[in-house]
Amino acid sequence: MTRIAVILASLAALGLSACGFQPLYAERTGVASGLSGIAVSTGEGRPAYSLNLALRDSLGNWDADPRYRLETRIDMQRRAQSVTIADIATRYEILMDVDYALFDARTGERLTRGNVVGDSAFDVPSDPYGAIRAEQDSEERAARDAASLITMELARWFRENEAP
Repeated sequence: MTRIAVILASLAALGLSACGFQPLYAERTGVASGLSGIAVSTGEGRPAYSLNLALRDSLGNWDADPRYRLETRIDMQRRAQSVTIADIATRYEILMDVDYALFDARTGERLTRGNVVGDSAFDVPSDPYGAIRAEQDSEERAARDAASLITMELARWFRENEAP
């Protein structure tokens, strides 16, 4: 049984290599080095700070001399999803709508732009401090979601445009 599994795994790997599959973050590609060479600018405020941290973690951005600059504009929305008969919201959805643009840091030329929406939801506990923390936690999850979507779109752009 194990022998069959090994053979099938080998055939699957062979099939993937034949179709041109290559890991997105492989060092041979320009994607990993392109993503880590992006300086992030997100603005001010708690949602922007959360997005900045999530993007830096997602992109691996710790380069002292970045080749690219990513600028973002955030629009946060909070929508009631569940309302009691007394018209009190018990569940909210947080939407982080992010417009982004990638620029060449040396020339200032805009290379690509896009829009993503990170979302998250939270239940409202009866404790007021718990409600505040639940909302903040939901904003951070929406920022991580938006950062992940931006990273995927930028990775695809680098793969199509900058990779050797």
